[in-house]
Amino acid sequence: MAPLTRRQCDFARAVGTLTRRRGIPPTIKEIAAELEISEARAIQLADSCQARGAVTRERRVARSLRLVEQGRR
Repeated sequence: MAPLTRRQCDFARAVGTLTRRRGIPPTIKEIAAELEISEARAIQLADSCQARGAVTRERRVARSLRLVEQGRR
């Protein structure tokens, strides 16, 4: 598995930070606002992070983004 890019790391970090801050997984819209990027770009980053095994999510389910634990990759 290839390492994450800087932006993918930022995305994964935002998922973790927002989850800890609010107690529930963030929406794409909340991550986009946190990173100051478009929602379309946030979706691209979610897809690429999921493909690399950094996050999991269910399509069409709000608040389903979750970080994958290091040992589970």
